[in-house]
Formats: sequence, structure tokens, C-alpha cells
Amino acid sequence: MTAPVNRRDSHRGAAQPGDRSGTQQYYLDTYRARRLGEAPPPPSGAHEWRTAREPRGYRRFRAVGAGRPARGRLRRALGRWLHPHTRSAC
Repeated sequence: MTAPVNRRDSHRGAAQPGDRSGTQQYYLDTYRARRLGEAPPPPSGAHEWRTAREPRGYRRFRAVGAGRPARGRLRRALGRWLHPHTRSAC
């Protein structure tokens, strides 16, 4: 007779070494680096702001190359839309 199967693990198998959260993996990598005398890995999310700023910098670069103002374009456009100047019929 076989041993009873644990129903909780039967649908996907037992936990595998790769079944870790990002935080768990970071702490494991930090522990390994410390034991081996290496530099610790950067924390997750350390470069997200830099990545988010890259398209903005590229748009500013393209605007300067095209002879347009690099900053304040959205505010200026909204100002023109919200406060239209009345033109005389002269």
C-alpha cells in the first residue's frame, strides 16, 4: 500500500528551489555575496527612477535638436488652452 498523498502539494508538486519571492532571492544573493567576499547585489527597484527618466531626457534632447523649448511645453500649451487671448478684429 502506498503512503497517502498530501493534497495541498499534489496539484503542483513540492516547493522548488526557484519558488522564491524577489525579497527572498535578494536576501539569499546578499548572504552568498557576503560569504564569498563579493559586492552585494543592488536592491530591487534601485534603478527604476533612472529608467523612468530616460524617455523624458530623450524627448528633451529631440526638442532642443528641433529648435523647440526643452522644458515647460506642457504648461505653456495648457495655459494657451485655458486662457485664450481674445484677438481684436482690426
